[in-house]
Amino acid sequence: MAPRLTRRPSGVPEEALPATAPVPGVTFQAELRALWRLAWPVVLSNLGAMGMGVVDTVMTGAFGGQALAAVALATTWGWGVAVVGRNVAKGLDPLVAQAFGAGAHERARRLLVQAVVLGLALSLPVALLHLVAAPGLALLGQPAALLSLAGQYAAVLALGVPMMMLVAFLQQFFQALGIVRPFTVAVVLANLLNAGLNLLLMHGVGAWPGLGPIGCAWSSVIGMAFMLAVVLLLTRRELARWWPGDWRRVARDRAGLRAVLVLGLPVGMQIAIETWGFQFAGVMVGWLGEAPLAAHSVVMNLATVSFMVPLGIGAAAATRVGHQVGAGQPWGRAAATALSCGAGVMLLSAGLFSTFPGRLAGLYTQDAAVLSIAVLLLPVAGTFQLFDGLQAVGFGVLRGLADVRVPALINILAYWLLGLPLGWALAFPAGLGARGLWVGLVVSLALVATSLLIRIAWLHRRGVRRVGEGEAEPAR
Repeated sequence: MAPRLTRRPSGVPEEALPATAPVPGVTFQAELRALWRLAWPVVLSNLGAMGMGVVDTVMTGAFGGQALAAVALATTWGWGVAVVGRNVAKGLDPLVAQAFGAGAHERARRLLVQAVVLGLALSLPVALLHLVAAPGLALLGQPAALLSLAGQYAAVLALGVPMMMLVAFLQQFFQALGIVRPFTVAVVLANLLNAGLNLLLMHGVGAWPGLGPIGCAWSSVIGMAFMLAVVLLLTRRELARWWPGDWRRVARDRAGLRAVLVLGLPVGMQIAIETWGFQFAGVMVGWLGEAPLAAHSVVMNLATVSFMVPLGIGAAAATRVGHQVGAGQPWGRAAATALSCGAGVMLLSAGLFSTFPGRLAGLYTQDAAVLSIAVLLLPVAGTFQLFDGLQAVGFGVLRGLADVRVPALINILAYWLLGLPLGWALAFPAGLGARGLWVGLVVSLALVATSLLIRIAWLHRRGVRRVGEGEAEPAR
């Protein structure tokens, strides 16, 4: 068993260490406080990142339902092609958190360099895939009238991919240490800049008419560059302390990069399988027409905003559980506390979705055709909020345990072999339209949440081993 860390690493002051520390026998109340010290900045950062999407969606809605649908398609394509690369970063969760908990700080320093190298390396394919959005969406049967604007929008977003990837990998490294506030500050400031740039670039000023919806894409690129600059400024001291002197050698260490990818790729694929499942549901909604697609984007945006809270709790759970596993201490109470919090907050959003669907959808658009469909979809989305919260936190717990392959298989089964075929059958042969597709998503999330709870309970009973150099399997 790894000893508890009793002294901080050389060159790293106490204030640079995480707000959480593994302590055996901790009470539920103490665990809750430790969890929320880690979670709330991540939640705020997630909400801030989503806030950009909400502002973009609302401001694009002023140009009409067609513009809203086209931008939704471009954004969906962008997230779809970036999801694996971005979430390879989450493979750092168990590696960095467990290394820190075990006191292996030199290993953590090497992981920082490997995070930067991987972030830059993965930027190229992700950016190139942005450039083929229009033909890709055409192959998926999306409305021809939307393809030109969607392609232009995605091409502009490609310019921001390297900054986006670097922010994602740096955030994951520092988050695994418990250092999260710099990223929260960066995303809040970027939100303010994005809103102002949207007004200027979309609607123009004086005699200049602006760029219309494309201006929103340019705002996003500028905002991402600004966010990276703020992150580097606010973490400059931590970067100096954790950046190893032999970074050039570490950057060429293929074995070390493979160790990150061994965990990161399954995590990226697990999240991608879920993301692609929701996005393919959106593709099928596109087969129903522009109004259903716009309504689907509104409801999906609202559901994603609520999802940011348990997603942040899940990130905190990965750090908290990883620290405890690394230090060889019990992790069950941390997992149970996080799961309870995730379920509790999503019950609140379920009530809001079911009680105020018209008011919530009305925040995005006043198009009568879009509103009428969105009001039908929101109560269905409300039914899966509890399951969504449990699965978001459950995945975080399993990442902290370095258990990444089985969750990916669960997602394949739940979404692609059950939920999506059921949604298609309800939407088209049964004639329920977009509502039928959302029922299929509810079934998928329920199955995923239940399976993850069973998996966590099984691992808690059997025990796990700390991940080491090249080692990434839970105990069997």
